[in-house]
Amino acid sequence: MARIHVAVERGVYRVALQGELTGRDLARLEWACGPALERQRVPLILRLGGVTAVDEPSQAFLSQLERRGASLEWH
Repeated sequence: MARIHVAVERGVYRVALQGELTGRDLARLEWACGPALERQRVPLILRLGGVTAVDEPSQAFLSQLERRGASLEWH
């Protein structure tokens, strides 16, 4: 189970993830990103440097967020 931490700074949502990201985590991740997802252009930065593994459903979700304008940071 991934650990998820959310911070909001100047209207930008920063979500840091650690551990294994699996389909079981997606409902919690969607909830954490919820306020940013309500906007046309997503003011969201996902910090993924602490993620040790990503399954296929999670990768698809991350790709969808990126297409909507989220920034994915893997370092």
